Amino acid sequence: MEPRLTAREAFCVWGPTVTVPPDQPGVIPAFWQQLSAAGFFELAHTLRSPTAPVLYGVCGDCDEATGAWVYLAGVELPAGTAAPAGWESIAMPAADYAVFLASGPPQISISATWHEALQEWLPASPYTWAAGHAFEVYDERAVAMDDRFVCEIWIPIQAR
Repeated sequence: MEPRLTAREAFCVWGPTVTVPPDQPGVIPAFWQQLSAAGFFELAHTLRSPTAPVLYGVCGDCDEATGAWVYLAGVELPAGTAAPAGWESIAMPAADYAVFLASGPPQISISATWHEALQEWLPASPYTWAAGHAFEVYDERAVAMDDRFVCEIWIPIQAR
């Protein structure tokens, strides 16, 4: 697995959040299902910035005492657009990223790609995790929930 290396300017993602307890990754797929049932995708589609027509899954801050962390499902909002009640934001600083493609059935490919990126590629690379948040990008390739599914995983990096 060789990622694409790229730089990205600062941006901000808005959306609902969930707290993910340690070793309970099943919380995230269940969260996306709850959002779907609540009409999140339709609302996000009407609000999202036309220059960033994607959904994000942002790995937010971690509580060092408990190991729980925040996951935000959201979009970039156009300037001047008010976020719906209950939505939170995570500011993403300008950074260099390693971008990995997760492809295949999402319930398998996303966690497998995260594992390979963090447990295999990153330790063997000339990079370390940089300040900032990792995130997933869901664009038009992420519509099919089968072998055709593709999303990107962006991990902030810096030279060792």
